[in-house]
Amino acid sequence: MRRDRQRYLNDTEARFRMLVLVTLVMQELGVRYNQKFMAGDFDARDSGNLLLHGILTGRGGTCVTMPVLYAAIGRRLGYPLFLCYSNAHVFLRWEQPAERFNMDATAWGFLEESDEYFRNFVCPLRKSDTTRGYLTNLTPRQELACLLAQRGRCLLDHLRFAESAKHFMQVHCGSSPGSSETS
Repeated sequence: MRRDRQRYLNDTEARFRMLVLVTLVMQELGVRYNQKFMAGDFDARDSGNLLLHGILTGRGGTCVTMPVLYAAIGRRLGYPLFLCYSNAHVFLRWEQPAERFNMDATAWGFLEESDEYFRNFVCPLRKSDTTRGYLTNLTPRQELACLLAQRGRCLLDHLRFAESAKHFMQVHCGSSPGSSETS
């Protein structure tokens, strides 16, 4: 199998590993992007669009859930994967001293994209946005803060204000892209 990898993805083992991971998750587990989510207006009331249980129950994933799933599996395999935010999108980054590349986890198959692509994807970022946490590797604390913010948004849209406020307070004590605090 290592010999066959030369046919794929710029002949790097890291890219080959991600190709295999994505292929197995899509073909064997049936993971797909939730096209219904993309077709309509953003609806945070449905927590399945924002948290892993949506993708794990077969409804399909989103740009919030698919990178989290790939990162969780890849990290268990020892892959140096990080979640990153652009404006209104989450993507994956493989980063180690010898190699760095970005992956759009919502694509059909392995799709590598540049920082410049994500800088302009959905809504273009300003240069100052990179100082706010966009296009940078999230720390585990920042990842947790982002997931808590997703849960808080869902609770807010269900008018569960007290519970939502607790989640947003936890986010404020952490750090997520778009906040002025870094950790």
